Amino acid sequence: MNAEHEIQTGEQASPVYELTEFVVPKGRELEFEHVMRTARTVIARCAGLISIEYWRGVERRNVYTLLLKWRSMDAHLEEWRNSPHYPEWSALVVPFIVEPPRDEHFVPCGVAFPCDPESV
Repeated sequence: MNAEHEIQTGEQASPVYELTEFVVPKGRELEFEHVMRTARTVIARCAGLISIEYWRGVERRNVYTLLLKWRSMDAHLEEWRNSPHYPEWSALVVPFIVEPPRDEHFVPCGVAFPCDPESV
């Protein structure tokens, strides 16, 4: 089985990382962050989600990046998007999105290593 097939079918052995970039209306950043506290509990109901993190931009404070770790592509694209919780998530988050989100998936391709030379 090749890597392309694994990614397309969700049969890969390693988790899939989803990076999504949202642009929210300027001046509504704190409101969005408040809504995300609820939205992250909604998406956490999906058994295929391992973790979620989100960050606010430094240069562009109204840009947010979400990092979601899924058990597989199917966990994201099939289980989550077809779950009864997906419409609830969308109702919370979509009103804040002013541009089409950038959304891509990634798989690990190397071994993590410490950057502290003393810990090697």
